[in-house]
Amino acid sequence: HELSETITDHVYHGPCAIELPYKAVTGMLPIFKDKENALANLFFIAYFAEGENRPITFVFPGGPGGACGLESICTIGPRRLKMPAEGKKLLPPYSMIDNPESMLPWTDLVFVDPVDTGYSHFTEDAKEEDIQEFFSIDGDIASLGDFIRNFVARFEKWNAPKYLFGSSYGTLRCSGLAEYLLDYDFSLHGIILLGSAMDYST
Repeated sequence: HELSETITDHVYHGPCAIELPYKAVTGMLPIFKDKENALANLFFIAYFAEGENRPITFVFPGGPGGACGLESICTIGPRRLKMPAEGKKLLPPYSMIDNPESMLPWTDLVFVDPVDTGYSHFTEDAKEEDIQEFFSIDGDIASLGDFIRNFVARFEKWNAPKYLFGSSYGTLRCSGLAEYLLDYDFSLHGIILLGSAMDYST
């Protein structure tokens, strides 16, 4: 499948004087109903560091209406917003700094916008019944599972250990995705759950 993408080179300056060259990739990956018709284009931000067969972690936001942008610049991405100390308010313009808590030294990172959040959007070929399917539990998981499989194929990451990372509602997504991907003999090496939203009774 065709992919529109933008690639830029950077160097991550982490704790203990770590310097790690990496590429930042943004792009759209289509989700197809069949071989001819793409129903949606999912936006992603990916960070690839140098090294052969590095682990890759797919990061899914909370929400369910959340996008990946905040996850990228506020949690585990290589760059993050400079946060105020002791609750004091920072005034714009806001600055970006290297993130000492990034996971990039250990794994490549892919931040994904679920459809109709952030920059992800439906195509003109998507009919009303298709759109409603995306907003169901099974449809949400299927579209993100297809994204993972297409992404791995496009960037040839078959030999990389694969992980899922979800925060809040994303923890439910990751659990469903693990089962969905197994149906395609697509094995995972682990799942990371942050701010788990599994038990709504509490």
